[in-house]
Amino acid sequence: MHLQRWFFLPLALLGTACTLVPSDHGFDPLVSQIAATGQPTPVWPGVSLSGDAAASRTSALLAQPLTEDSVVTLALLNNRHLRAQYFDLRAALGDYRETTALPNPFVSALVLEADDEPVTNLSFGLGIELLDILFLPRRVRAAGQELDAVQAETAARLIDFVGDVRVAYYRAVAAHQVSELTRQAARTTAAAASAAEALYDAGNLAEVDLNRQQLLAAAMRLENLRADAARTAARERMNGLLGLDAPRAQEWVLAGRLRPAPEHAHPLPATPADSLALMASDARIDAVASRLGMAAVSSLIGDVELEIERERDDGHWETGLGLGLELPLFNQGRGARQAATDRLSALIEQRLADGITYRAEARRLISDLEAARAMARVQGGELLPLASKVLQGTQLDYNAMQTGLFGLLSARQDELLAGRDYIQALEAFWVLQARYEQMAVGGSAGDTDLAIAAPRQRSGGEGDHP
Repeated sequence: MHLQRWFFLPLALLGTACTLVPSDHGFDPLVSQIAATGQPTPVWPGVSLSGDAAASRTSALLAQPLTEDSVVTLALLNNRHLRAQYFDLRAALGDYRETTALPNPFVSALVLEADDEPVTNLSFGLGIELLDILFLPRRVRAAGQELDAVQAETAARLIDFVGDVRVAYYRAVAAHQVSELTRQAARTTAAAASAAEALYDAGNLAEVDLNRQQLLAAAMRLENLRADAARTAARERMNGLLGLDAPRAQEWVLAGRLRPAPEHAHPLPATPADSLALMASDARIDAVASRLGMAAVSSLIGDVELEIERERDDGHWETGLGLGLELPLFNQGRGARQAATDRLSALIEQRLADGITYRAEARRLISDLEAARAMARVQGGELLPLASKVLQGTQLDYNAMQTGLFGLLSARQDELLAGRDYIQALEAFWVLQARYEQMAVGGSAGDTDLAIAAPRQRSGGEGDHP
């Protein structure tokens, strides 16, 4: 039995190594990680929250006009992409448990009937992969690092998702405001066109001035159609993020309007917090590095089997201990070792490149955010009030017959464009603000490729008709 004690020693070491396995890497650690960033707490209907409770919360939120916070809560409750990511995280936990589980021993049995002999010979074998035992602590460490990478990636995607929801909310509110603005302008210009037609029929208005009024009215109808289409697109984008399908997609209404940009810029650090995606890359590099030594040994000697065998021969039991390994005669594993080393080097280089890109995006985002704030302040504090004053003055001049009809129409169009540009400037600021807050807690920069200054487009020419 001395040989048996030697065989079961690796199993004892194996059991000791298993105490290194962490007990929990599931949804709860993700919740704790997100809570530490100050972001809304994620929920998993059917797991962390009952399906009935989630449905009740959804109905209560949809019954009220949606605010920025309520759309985030709705999205966390209903978005199916998030649930898919949670299942992926739990699948990664399953992979972790599989990787760090005890290796199964293999058994063999053989019955030999000797010719012309009354004795039956029996042979029983029990074996196990020796390298699996020796490398268990390193394999557990590497698997834990890989799971940490998946955990960080899931947290990063969740933070980016919340940022996407906030951006979609700002764009939907802006699209609604522009739609209402252009609808009001379309009604006003249509009424003005009708009045101009009556004046023309009475012989008190030149045909060219009638055509100009009709041109402006048609242009405003077209602008309103575009704004309505943009509002519908923004609404459907919101429905996709909120996980709402018909008929619930038509139930909700938005609350409020875009807030003015703050008067003073908030102090912004030169670089936000460490990116969770970069932290995931670091963990994955550590995991590959932990496996590098195992790859070097296994590529050289292959599998190493430790086996104990009990055999009955001629009525007597015999015990033996054996060791089997692959002879590296034709393949010494140089290619496998080189591949493992180069994959690690590639991950390191990619991590360094991603860090440079991340810091550049952070600096660009901070610069764009301050520029958008300044532009929104100028647009709302100077251009929009001035356009209103010009329209009021031009209306007085027109009533006093000191300016022509086109001068009045031009002033009206300028006020409309100033109002639209102000809404778009606010949209740009709050979108960039959401992206900065997203990046500041470990997410990515998201979609920041938007114009921070809307071009002004005119429908007609300049000057009055003589």
